[in-house]
Amino acid sequence: MELSASRIQLAVPADTPVQERRLELQEQQQLIQAVKKLNETELRGSNQELRIVVDEDSQKPAVRLVDRETQEVIQQYPPKSIFRRARQMG
Repeated sequence: MELSASRIQLAVPADTPVQERRLELQEQQQLIQAVKKLNETELRGSNQELRIVVDEDSQKPAVRLVDRETQEVIQQYPPKSIFRRARQMG
């Protein structure tokens, strides 16, 4: 799932205390705004953009550098291999 700055859908577990949930949502919104600003500056070039995604299995966020024309993922942090290892260990 990709998180878009225009349609933000942030997820925080329901059992998280209210104050902690607010802080988590605020941090996620700040991250989305930072990525949006970086994309506007075209720091990485006009053919690349950063995207925030949620790993389908772990439900953890990741940041991807994507080619705007081909939609190819150039780089991801943390890498998919980290999510696979975590899934195998858990």
